[in-house]
Amino acid sequence: MGALFLRNVWLKLLSLGIAFGLWFFVNAAQRDSEAEYPIAVRLNNLPAHLLLVSPRTDTVDLHVSGPRTLLNRIEGSNVGIEIDLSRVRAGTTTFRLRPDTLPLPRGVNPIRITPSEITLEFDRIEGKRVPVILAVDGRPAGDLRITESKVTPEEVEVRGPSRLVRDITVAKTEPLDISDAVPGLLRRDVGLDFAPEYLTMSSPNVHVELMLEEPVEEAKTGPIVIVVRNAVGDATVDPREVALQVRGPRSRVKALELPNGAVYVDAEGLAPGTHRIQPLASLPAGIELVRDLKTVRVKIGIATPSVAGDRAPGLSPLQPNGGADDNRSPMEQNDAR
Repeated sequence: MGALFLRNVWLKLLSLGIAFGLWFFVNAAQRDSEAEYPIAVRLNNLPAHLLLVSPRTDTVDLHVSGPRTLLNRIEGSNVGIEIDLSRVRAGTTTFRLRPDTLPLPRGVNPIRITPSEITLEFDRIEGKRVPVILAVDGRPAGDLRITESKVTPEEVEVRGPSRLVRDITVAKTEPLDISDAVPGLLRRDVGLDFAPEYLTMSSPNVHVELMLEEPVEEAKTGPIVIVVRNAVGDATVDPREVALQVRGPRSRVKALELPNGAVYVDAEGLAPGTHRIQPLASLPAGIELVRDLKTVRVKIGIATPSVAGDRAPGLSPLQPNGGADDNRSPMEQNDAR
């Protein structure tokens, strides 16, 4: 009998150990234990005219008890708190979070949810149009200054919570740096600077056009000789010279040098005689006369026919009587006559 018991004793001990391990595992797995899992908070059916303006709670902690094999099913599952917002109004609303409403596996007992309630604030969505204000940063080189500015669009619509929209009167652009600007038209696309949360603009950018010019300066030129153009005969002008009062960008005015003839009288179509005519001035681009020039007296003479035009065909201007060039001696010429 003893020999029978001792036969394959090690194999029997191994079988006994395996059986005990299975019994322990099954009983331990079925024993209730507690666990805590983060679960999602889902906000559903928010009315289109309302906006959530308070920080939202995305997850809460769920405390449960039950067999460990069942509890392990919760982790990674789609279990979450569903909150229906279809009946909320503008203002503050508190929602109690009840664990017994959760779709948990049978055998899992919900204990509590932390936090047990959440408070959310809602506000009406409003919109209004406000003007766009250009913000400029830096100073252009030299004496440049902005003489014209244009922003497109001139207005934008602001939408968001009524309490925020009510306080907004303008939409400012992000600062536009003009420190490296040059004279002329500057074109840029600039973003709108709206820091308040929950606000949206109908256009995130605007198009800006700036005209930068030097200060305008006036100056008087030195005497400039007046010339007569297109006269039929000799012409004289009284007075012969005139000084101009001009205006333009400072650098161009300082560098201005006008030659004689920049002021002129156009005598085309004028008959000989004396005329009162207002001179014209030929000026560089950007330079203009401060005042119109006074009239001057222009005397146009009768056209003098040229000698060549009066002689008969074939006659030399040195032989008015028609004699051709003759290289003979005076005696030979007299004999010929």
